[in-house]
Amino acid sequence: RSLDEHDSAAGQPVVLVSRTLARRFWTVPDAVGQTLVIEDSPVPRRARIVGVVGDVKHYGLDAELTPDLYTAIPQVPDVTSQWLANNMYWGIRTSGNPAAVGDAFRRALREVDPDVPASALRTMEETLELALAPRRTNLWLVRVFAALALLLAAAGVYAVTSFSVALRRRELAIRG
Repeated sequence: RSLDEHDSAAGQPVVLVSRTLARRFWTVPDAVGQTLVIEDSPVPRRARIVGVVGDVKHYGLDAELTPDLYTAIPQVPDVTSQWLANNMYWGIRTSGNPAAVGDAFRRALREVDPDVPASALRTMEETLELALAPRRTNLWLVRVFAALALLLAAAGVYAVTSFSVALRRRELAIRG
């Protein structure tokens, strides 16, 4: 199952784990129902695994897969919640205009907690562009240097041929 409104602070602590985390310690289907000890506060807490989710590459498209766990925000200890507030990302799926949804999201967030800023709203296309920008820059540089190498090679072939013909000009004139 996924996390829902029943996973409150008063409820049993539950988590979702990534496929990589599940594979590291169990076989994927056997992970559901297991108990994890989470040391994210001075007092470690136990949580039951209720589902296995797909892996996410947090640190770039070519980054290694990381073992991750996801928990309901009401079940996060107060000590950890401050860190989460400063490092939280939201993914919003929409079929409409992403800019319009972004404005509605900011309004809804302000209604819930006016102190939480929604600083950088980007579409998935923009996020992908930013992730691919270094690769595209490197590819552009490779193309420029390849074109330069081709020009230098052509100039070299022309120079060698021209020099060879110049040395043999008299011989070529006699035969002609």
